[in-house]
Amino acid sequence: MAKQFLAGAALIIILASCSTSSYQAPQFRRIQSMQVTSFDFSHPLVTAYVVYYNPNNIGYDFRGGEMDVYVDTLWLGHTEVDTSIHVNPNSEFTIAIPIQLDLQRLMQHGFQSYIGKKVDLKVDGVVRGSKAGIQKKFPIHYEGEQDLNIKLF
Repeated sequence: MAKQFLAGAALIIILASCSTSSYQAPQFRRIQSMQVTSFDFSHPLVTAYVVYYNPNNIGYDFRGGEMDVYVDTLWLGHTEVDTSIHVNPNSEFTIAIPIQLDLQRLMQHGFQSYIGKKVDLKVDGVVRGSKAGIQKKFPIHYEGEQDLNIKLF
């Protein structure tokens, strides 16, 4: 009896891992908006509302992740996303990505000259998704030109 249970459990795990191996990572589409959500003179919090696309024919639960964000070659910061949402198959979804900035360091590197202009944006990181209790990490990489329009509150 125990052997049959173990064999059945092993088969389920193998099938589940095979089914998640064909998942594709979410695709960056655009930054919908950016706004300062908390301001102090040393470490303001900027939230970017980023639109991604799920290229898979199956939905899953987005379970957060972490990313490093760069403007041109200037590192803006590291962020951890703790959002959990359901993502439908073959559809766009929006994630709020908070970025805590080191304002003094950014001002020393001339960051103020980037605001309101098109910049080269680079994002590298990992996000997590799950389906039927099985989690998978997806690498995220984006490089492209974006408008850097930040709304104050």
